[in-house]
Amino acid sequence: MIRRRKPLRRTGVRRRPKTARQKLIDEADGLWRQAVFERDRHCCKRCGSSWALAAHHIVTRSKLSVRWVLANGVTLDRGCHFWVHNHLLASRAVGFYAGLGADLEALEQQSQQGWKNQDIKLIIVGLKMGVS
Repeated sequence: MIRRRKPLRRTGVRRRPKTARQKLIDEADGLWRQAVFERDRHCCKRCGSSWALAAHHIVTRSKLSVRWVLANGVTLDRGCHFWVHNHLLASRAVGFYAGLGADLEALEQQSQQGWKNQDIKLIIVGLKMGVS
């Protein structure tokens, strides 16, 4: 006699509701991404493609002091974004970012200053003024 198993019970993943601060951060991220795309004319800066674009942070986005600075972003397509993340040292050594006009030293210095508890609402207003 074959015994039937009970079907696995699918429990939905319960996510915590986003805080007001997280919602503001998400909005600022979206506006920054849009501003980077518009500045780069919706084209990958490495290969020129306009398919599957991503806004890449030159200095990691965990450094809040430069997270929403437009000079800290570059538009890349999916393949080039993958390449840059897998060849971080090579992309810096080759001068990929310098060719884009990004001043890596200035961004690194600004990121070392740390987050000055800037109001995210002010950052959003600034990004909206730059985007529109």
